[in-house]
Amino acid sequence: MRVGLGYQDEGADYVFTDRRGNLWVAGIQRLYWLPPGETQFRDTGEVISRNAVLVEDRAGRVWMSEGLRGIRPLPDYPGGAPAASSRQLPPAFKGDQSHELRAK
Repeated sequence: MRVGLGYQDEGADYVFTDRRGNLWVAGIQRLYWLPPGETQFRDTGEVISRNAVLVEDRAGRVWMSEGLRGIRPLPDYPGGAPAASSRQLPPAFKGDQSHELRAK
């Protein structure tokens, strides 16, 4: 049995297993997950930066922190959420926009 089919990235920066047994791999450019008992990775469609980190909160939601879009909860890909390429993504943070957060 060959594990790892479907993984298209050049390497892996972070590996995480959630409580449902899904194996998450933050590649160099994309985020993948491997359902328990399967041998084919699935591409979430999430374009990510290097050094992404994943955690799971008490409710079982997986969160990601990375340089392109910051800290955010991930859609429930294992539960059937569509891949990122098929849904509208918010714009990436570009430069210092702290002036937009200041009270007027």
